[in-house]
Amino acid sequence: MPDENTEERPNTLTDTQLVATALEDPPEGFGQIIHRYKYAVFGISLARIRNFHDAEDVSQQVFVEAYQRLHDLKDPARLGPWLRTIAITRSLNHLRRNRSTADLDAVPEPEDQRARPDEDIERHELRRDLLVSIGKLSKKQRETVSLYYIGRYRIRELAAIQEVPEGTIKHRQHEARNRLRQDMMAMVEDNLKSEGPDEGFADRVLALLSDPEEGKMWRSSTGAQLEIAGEKSREGFIRAMAFPNWKTRMRTLFWLLQYNRWNLEVEFAVDLMVKALDDSNRRVRQNALMSLSTLSRRLGDRSFVPQLVEKLEDPARHVRYALAKALAREPENVPLGPVLKATVRETHPATLVKFQVLIGRILDTQNLKL
Repeated sequence: MPDENTEERPNTLTDTQLVATALEDPPEGFGQIIHRYKYAVFGISLARIRNFHDAEDVSQQVFVEAYQRLHDLKDPARLGPWLRTIAITRSLNHLRRNRSTADLDAVPEPEDQRARPDEDIERHELRRDLLVSIGKLSKKQRETVSLYYIGRYRIRELAAIQEVPEGTIKHRQHEARNRLRQDMMAMVEDNLKSEGPDEGFADRVLALLSDPEEGKMWRSSTGAQLEIAGEKSREGFIRAMAFPNWKTRMRTLFWLLQYNRWNLEVEFAVDLMVKALDDSNRRVRQNALMSLSTLSRRLGDRSFVPQLVEKLEDPARHVRYALAKALAREPENVPLGPVLKATVRETHPATLVKFQVLIGRILDTQNLKL
């Protein structure tokens, strides 16, 4: 097929020059590498992980590792292939840690099947259809198609990143078109390009790199490192909650419950917990609501109950179940209306039972009648 990606890249520096700039001016100089290769790394990760959120998390980890190891790159002209190798390794490690998603040809089930706003339903179905279509291709075809349409890389650029002849890239694209129905290929072409990293991706990676330890302190021994951080612990908690690894974010929420130990204001801890209610990972959201529920009981402060109640509409049933259970312990300030609305929409049997228990306790405690 003809090379339709003819738009020139705004950065005319060679990869060798980009590496030199990054080494001379860390971490800001590394930003140019992120901007050039963020779509490539994301596309390579997506082709193997087949999950949009996880692919972006892995992509951030790839750039953090690349920054830490950049001085080991013996041939700067091979920057693209080197990043590709790191992305493949990181993706495979992610799949090993999450054995349930190890089958690359199995489309991940959506978190929730309940009714959603029309825009969310459309986006969810689009992503599902994209994964179904990509899943019909081989790994090499998936990677080539993802890179071509997400990053709009030209054929010669793809050939350089994958270290294969341009003819091989053209052959993979041709085979992908033959393997997919015409309507499927049109859908991939039209929509995959809009699913890459957002505008803030590079800024988030650079924020991780701004610490002298390049974010390594958040991978283990979090508590001990916070003890050392002293006055910088506020900044450290903010960085930790932005870290791409969900386990780090979840562990940080636990340490936030001990805000006095780090000389933090309770308002600061609550603010980070409330923001975590919108985290992309359902385990982090679940931990955030449990932390807020614990603080509510400990402080006798019910001011953030409304934010908790909003999450009764969370797409993950595990989060809804845990929240209904937590709210049922102290139902005095829980508004009945949102709970009834969420109960009507609930389809998971065990979670529905928890909602019904919560309604009963609200009625009993607040002397209300249906």
